[in-house]
Amino acid sequence: MCTLPCNAHNGLHAKTNPVGLAMMLRPPVRRPTGPLLALFALAGCSGSDSRDTGDDTARDTDTDTDTDTDTDTDTDTDTDTDTGDGLCDRSLSEAAPTNECVSAAVTCGETIDATLAGGLSKWVAADYTGAFCFTNFEQSDYAGPERIFALELPANTTATVTLDTPCADLDLAAVRWERDTCPEEGDPVSDCEGSDDAGDDSVSFSWDDTSHWLIIVDAKTAADGDANFRVTVDCPE
Repeated sequence: MCTLPCNAHNGLHAKTNPVGLAMMLRPPVRRPTGPLLALFALAGCSGSDSRDTGDDTARDTDTDTDTDTDTDTDTDTDTDTDTGDGLCDRSLSEAAPTNECVSAAVTCGETIDATLAGGLSKWVAADYTGAFCFTNFEQSDYAGPERIFALELPANTTATVTLDTPCADLDLAAVRWERDTCPEEGDPVSDCEGSDDAGDDSVSFSWDDTSHWLIIVDAKTAADGDANFRVTVDCPE
C-alpha cells in the first residue's frame, strides 16, 4: 500500500512537495452568489477589472469637405466684326447721284452712312494716280461704282475725313474742285489727298480761302461695288 505521494503504476517515486501538498489540501474558494453578490455590487465591488485606462479616444471625425467651387466660365465670344450697329446688314438708299456725280452734301461735324450700290463709275485707277491721290501699289482697277459727297470748307479750316469700312476694303480720296460740274476724263485736278490703305482710311486737308471738295469713296474692285460704309467729317477749331 502506497502513502502519498507515490505512483503505483510506473513505480516512479515522486518527491514530496510541501507547497503542492498544501494546495491539494486547501479547501475550494466559494464565490458569492445570490443576495451576497448583490450586496457586493452595492458596495462597489465587481468580479471583473473595471479600471479606467484614461484612454478617452472620442475623436471628432466631422470632415466637412465642401468643395463648392463656383467656376462660372461664360465663354460668350461675340466675333461680330461689324461696327456694333449692324452697318453691313443695313438697307441704305441706292438712289442715283444728283448733279451728275454727287450723292449728297456733307458738312463739318457730320457722319453719313451710305452704300456704293447705285453709284456711278466715273473714277478709275488712272484718275487717282494721275491726280496724285495715292500710288495704287496694289494695282487695283477701281472699276466698280463710287460715291461722291460735296464739302464746302471754310477758309483756314482743316478738315479730317474718316472712312469706316467694316464691310469691304474701300478707299478714300478728297479732290478740290471749284466747278459746278463733275470732273470728266482729262480734266486737270490740282489738289487731291487720298488713302488706299487696307481697312479704314483717313485724309486731312485745308485751304486759305473757302473751298469746295469732292469726297470720293471707291472700291478697289467691282466685286465690292455694293458695300456699305461710314464717312465722318471732323473740322476741329
